[in-house]
Order: sequence, then C-alpha cells, then structure tokens
Amino acid sequence: MEGHYNPLVEIPFKPRDLIPKSITLVPNRGWSTPDFQLALELASNGMVNLKALVTHTYNLDDWQEAFELFGNVSSEALQVSISPHGVNTR
Repeated sequence: MEGHYNPLVEIPFKPRDLIPKSITLVPNRGWSTPDFQLALELASNGMVNLKALVTHTYNLDDWQEAFELFGNVSSEALQVSISPHGVNTR
C-alpha cells in the first residue's frame, strides 16, 4: 500500500498498536532515488504512458473491493486507483 506524505498534516500514531496485529511499518522515500527521478523525467517527456498502467479504477465507496483486488496476487491488476470524486468513464 502506498500513502502520500503531507508535512503539514499530523497523524496521531502509537507504535504499540502495530504489535497485536503483527503489522510491520516500512517507510520509503522512493521519490528521491535516481531511478524514480529518471521515471519522472521519462513520464514528463511523454516517453511512458502512465495511464496504461492503471488497470482498475474504483469509486471511493468501493474502496474495500479495490483493496481486495489489489491484494489478490492471482488477479491481473497492475495498478488499482481509488477516485474520491467518482470514476470518470470518459
């Protein structure tokens, strides 16, 4: 799962809440790596069609179905998008 960081938003978090559920939290700053910078450059130059990578899009109300699909390793989902403003079918 991926999240987006906003330094102006504070999220209350208690690390001890992870233990009973055996959750591992792995931070990542992948956007600062050289390969990610190259990917951004390729996408901004139109050399990579990013829209083709999104194979499934769901409305926010259908978030659970989206998570189930993305978590299903036997599905053909490459990237699952959840749209808070509804799915644009155009």
